[in-house]
Amino acid sequence: MHQPDPAGRPPTPDPRRHQRLFFALLPDASTREAMARGVDTQLGAGISGRRTAPALYHLTLSYLGEFDNAPALLVDAACRAAATVCVPAFDLRLSRLGSFRQGRGWLWWLGPDATPPGLQALWQVLDAALLGARIRRPPDTAFRPHVTVLRGCDRAPPADTLVDIVWLVREFALVSSQAGAYRSHGRWPLGDGRRAVR
Repeated sequence: MHQPDPAGRPPTPDPRRHQRLFFALLPDASTREAMARGVDTQLGAGISGRRTAPALYHLTLSYLGEFDNAPALLVDAACRAAATVCVPAFDLRLSRLGSFRQGRGWLWWLGPDATPPGLQALWQVLDAALLGARIRRPPDTAFRPHVTVLRGCDRAPPADTLVDIVWLVREFALVSSQAGAYRSHGRWPLGDGRRAVR
């Protein structure tokens, strides 16, 4: 943990040290390429912002928090909870390029028009497993499925911006991110969540 300085001021977090721990869907290489092409076709001249590297594309299922180092006990408990999840594989159609207001700019994302039943089932079953394992999560746990593709943009995309990307979702993962890199703590295939790859 960070210690306050002698003057009693709160510590300044070092973003290079902090880890964010979350369950996510991670697209395969061909899906990542399709996402990147979909974004490229919509980025006109003069649009500012920081592109998300395609290798970092993900759809968050459940955010477990931010830590100096993700506690091993939490990681193990989360993996055990994930191993109880058993839902069918499904296809996810990304059909919209939308945005959220973020500070002074806009965050752009790819997402579905509506949460498909397969994705909703995965989120609900995983959420129940985490609750059953008494894993506490940050208070804002509303499910808003999206893949962030651009941050700090000076405008929102047009409201009618459409894409058509079919993502074959066959597994989910527990991931920690730190300094712009991901580490996988486990992957669970859909249809039989008891066969983990760690």
